[in-house]
Amino acid sequence: MPRLHPRTALAVLVLATATRGTAQDAPRTHTVKKGDTLWDIAKSYLGNPFQWPEIYRLNQDVVENPHWIYPGELLRLPGAAPADATATTAAETATPEGPITAPPKGTVFDPRRYVKRRDARSALILRQKTTAVRSGDYLRAPWLGPLSGPSGAGVVLPTAEAQGVATNIELRMLQHGELFFVRPPANATVGTRLMALRRDATLLGFGRVLYPTAVIRMESLGANGGPAFARVVQQFGNVEPGQDVVALDTLAMPKATVPGRVEFGAATTLRWIDGAPVHPGIAQQMIFAPAGSAITTGDQITVFRDRGVDAHGAALPPEAIAVAQVTRVTPQGVSATVLEIYEPGLTVGMSARVTAKMP
Repeated sequence: MPRLHPRTALAVLVLATATRGTAQDAPRTHTVKKGDTLWDIAKSYLGNPFQWPEIYRLNQDVVENPHWIYPGELLRLPGAAPADATATTAAETATPEGPITAPPKGTVFDPRRYVKRRDARSALILRQKTTAVRSGDYLRAPWLGPLSGPSGAGVVLPTAEAQGVATNIELRMLQHGELFFVRPPANATVGTRLMALRRDATLLGFGRVLYPTAVIRMESLGANGGPAFARVVQQFGNVEPGQDVVALDTLAMPKATVPGRVEFGAATTLRWIDGAPVHPGIAQQMIFAPAGSAITTGDQITVFRDRGVDAHGAALPPEAIAVAQVTRVTPQGVSATVLEIYEPGLTVGMSARVTAKMP
């Protein structure tokens, strides 16, 4: 058998070692298939479906809403190496706008996030989040309105699209981009953007939960006060005839501003959890009791569990079990999205307090 030159043998050994290390360090991933959910993926790979928030946290650059994942998406799994664990580049410590600052102490809010380059889905850069609450999160968040529903609201009517197959078209949900009839609220003009709302649970004595389903645009006005034409331009849920139509309330948040830690912030109470889940998780929508002007959009609220008294009858300090960020404030309630879950058992009726406040 021919002997290799010493330099050739060394090169082969280095190449084999690098190849073996690469194979061992390859990240664990899962390609989403039709019918997959984060619950099922966590059960298959982690052995515990309740650990699905761990997968969501690793893939927020791919998954915008943990309740909606799509075939073909590549998800990293807990324990996987970073996409480029062998090199540290300037993109990890700086952005085109300047160096990344550390998150403020005493708050769960992290101003850093991954965003996709437009020219390549796989190329990721680390950059600073420009606002505490994004406009999309504000628009899609359910909120508490009057018990009688929104005042002066219009109504969604059936589709205006021609149908080639006979069907019960009046009862089906509308699609993104579809033209339909609408009875708009007062003062709506051509080009005006409005919000379609679905009425949900009634919290007796407090108000009615309203779910935004879509942003719609007025395409034309009806003759003599008759039905007008509108089109779905941004969809958050099922848009169906009979839903309310109200003026679009947009968000104006200061840029490069995040909440800072506060002591003894405004007190409130958890009144509603979307879907009444057994184990609420990250990104869960909730509504708290109002506190006037003491709570504003962008604030963070910590939910506490009462631990009772010790063996000597002395009151034990409450236990923090979750942190949520305020997305919308109305006279009837405070909408918020869960950022962190420390302990299970988050339930309606628990006390809460503002622990991070917008300037």
